[in-house]
Amino acid sequence: MSDFTSSNTFPIKKPVNAISLKKAVEQIENLQGVDNSCILNNSICVDYYPQLISNEILIDIIENEGLLIDNTTPEDLKGFKKFLKKLEISNKKNFGTQQLDCCNLNQKNKK
Repeated sequence: MSDFTSSNTFPIKKPVNAISLKKAVEQIENLQGVDNSCILNNSICVDYYPQLISNEILIDIIENEGLLIDNTTPEDLKGFKKFLKKLEISNKKNFGTQQLDCCNLNQKNKK
């Protein structure tokens, strides 16, 4: 019957409350349709039968304990890094490599 199970990992945003994390795993473990659940590196890992329990129910239990699921994917970060690189190139083109004038405001002249 293990051919019919699904696995999902829910990464939890920091700061992680260890007590809430443990309570969420205990509640998930007691659900009919959950084969296994554990905590691994601030994530909740669940093996479950999708015919008996939905992913949304698991998410609701986690969020009801006050934990936030981190939905950031490596692809999201890749796009953000690309944006920052373009911004860096644009800033060098427009402003050069020197400090902006505003960085020197309110500083005493050193002689």
